[in-house]
Amino acid sequence: MKEQLSAGRFLFLICLTSICLAACNPGSNKAEKNQTSSPQQDHQIAEIEGVFEYIAPNQGIAIMLKGRYIYIYGESDDSMYCHSGIYKTSGEIITNTILFAPKAEDVGRSFQWKVLSLSGKTLLAAILDADGNILHKVRSLQKVVADDQLIK
Repeated sequence: MKEQLSAGRFLFLICLTSICLAACNPGSNKAEKNQTSSPQQDHQIAEIEGVFEYIAPNQGIAIMLKGRYIYIYGESDDSMYCHSGIYKTSGEIITNTILFAPKAEDVGRSFQWKVLSLSGKTLLAAILDADGNILHKVRSLQKVVADDQLIK
């Protein structure tokens, strides 16, 4: 058990370092600065931004802030996986592009999802295929209250 816990902590540190490196990339904000967003889109972004904790039967965390994300997740009785990168919204669709991952073949891959509901602190999301059809639903996310000063 200690080996799995140590591996999990190591994976978490690798992913956290990756997101920090992505945030420090001086050219990474150029595209974001040229985009404008509507009040509706700003509201949607505010709903998905923050820190979420996967709850049973899953485990892990999801952090989405200012166009960047890190996901660390897995089933409660299995090993965990992580990746980090950037996300953009277009209407109700969120597109994640993986910039850092333990599996080299995942880097550069994009995937889409949308929020089905955010009730209280629980998020229900749907992962979409290339045609916009729902592949599966992720409903085990609970928003964690974080200090606004910490986020800024």
